[in-house]
Amino acid sequence: MSNAKKIILVIGGTGAQGSAVIRQLLAPKAKQISPYTIRLLTRDPTSRKVKEEFDELDDVEVVKGNFMDFDSVLKALQGVYGVFVNTDGFTVGEQSEVFAGMRIFELAKQIGTIKHYVYSNLDYVFKKSGYKPIYNCEHYNGKGRVADWMQQQPSDEHGMVWSVLTSGPYMEMLHGGNFIPRIKEDGTRVFAVPLGKGHIPIVSVDDIGYFARYIFDNRSATSAKDLEIAS
Repeated sequence: MSNAKKIILVIGGTGAQGSAVIRQLLAPKAKQISPYTIRLLTRDPTSRKVKEEFDELDDVEVVKGNFMDFDSVLKALQGVYGVFVNTDGFTVGEQSEVFAGMRIFELAKQIGTIKHYVYSNLDYVFKKSGYKPIYNCEHYNGKGRVADWMQQQPSDEHGMVWSVLTSGPYMEMLHGGNFIPRIKEDGTRVFAVPLGKGHIPIVSVDDIGYFARYIFDNRSATSAKDLEIAS
C-alpha cells in the first residue's frame, strides 16, 4: 500500500484553472512518474470537455457530482489524500459560494483521513479596501471570505493541513474574455481597462497548476499558508 498513488480530489477540474492543476499533478517530475491520481468531480461526466481532456488519461477517475450537492462531495472525499477546491461563484452566486467553501472544508475535516486541503482563492477586495462599496466585487469576496475563515481553523501537521492559493485574472483572457483588446479601424489593438493609476496582476493558468503541484509536493512547508502567485 505504501507504493499506491495518492488520490487528489479536484473540484472545479473542468475549468481553465482546474484543468491546468490536473495536468501538473499528473506530470512526471525529475524523470519520476507522478505520485498522484485524480478524482474529478463534475456535473456532467459525458461533457465534451471531459471527453476531450480526460477520457484518455489512465490516472483520472471521473465521478458525477456538484460542489453544492454535499452528499456527492462527501462521497467523492472518501479515500483521498488531498483536495483541490475551485468553486465557480459565477454559477451559484456569492452567498452560495461562501457557504459551499465552508461546508466542503468541514466535510474534509469530517472524513478524518485527508492530509492536505488546498483552496483556490481570490483577494478579499472588500475587506482590503476598508469595506468601501465601490470596491465590492462578488466573485472575489466570496472566495476571500472563505479563505479568511479558513485562517481561523486548525491546520494539523499530523492530520489535515490546509493551504490557500491566491491568484488573479488569467493571462489567457488576453485571447478571449475580459481582457480581449478592442480593434480600431486602423488595426490598432487597444487594451482598455478602467483602472486609473491602478494595476491588475495577472497569471497564467499553467503557473497556477505549477504552484498547486508545489503545494501538494511540499505538504509541511505549505501547512496553513496563503500563497499569493498574482502579485
